[in-house]
Amino acid sequence: MSTFYKDVITQAMTTANAIGMTLNRSAPKSHDPFQGFDYRELNELVGEAELETLRKEYNEKTMKEIEEKFKEDTHCFKTGSPVISKRGKTKGLNGWVVGEMPSQYKENEMAYLINDLQGKGGWVNGKSILFRVPQIGEEDAFKGLVKKREKWANEIKRGTRVACAETNQVGILLGLGKGGFSVAVQWEGMDKEEWVSVGRLEEI
Repeated sequence: MSTFYKDVITQAMTTANAIGMTLNRSAPKSHDPFQGFDYRELNELVGEAELETLRKEYNEKTMKEIEEKFKEDTHCFKTGSPVISKRGKTKGLNGWVVGEMPSQYKENEMAYLINDLQGKGGWVNGKSILFRVPQIGEEDAFKGLVKKREKWANEIKRGTRVACAETNQVGILLGLGKGGFSVAVQWEGMDKEEWVSVGRLEEI
């Protein structure tokens, strides 16, 4: 990796100090090429072109790290892989691998369950997904959802009443899954269960 990434941040800090400007900085989130600094302030100091070059360099480095960590073989992905679906019903979905099983259609191939942070997704084969660099803070949110589902699996029983924080729908918790962050809920007035992100739910 070149020194460009560090140089841009250093340049912004040096310029801000020279003009008496206080830079706002929050705790860096996952996959934040700007290290917690405010993008708008950095843009004023070094310009958009420099920041986009920084972002590109950061993403290239991060993609290599993701492939080294999560790639098992050609078209094989470990649970927790950040991926994008490139075909089928889930085409365009930015999600995470949260489950796997042998393919029902081809021997010696795996099928993967991918979900976005809202719980949307489905089963795809390995040739239908590619690694991607998550958005800033997205991995933090993913890990938080996985942790919440694991906590619920240990502490909450099936049959518990739950509510959707977004829509105020009320339903019954039917299943807690074996991984990922989705759980099965049967909403009042609905005949079938729905798998949704545990992040949308509250126990009532």
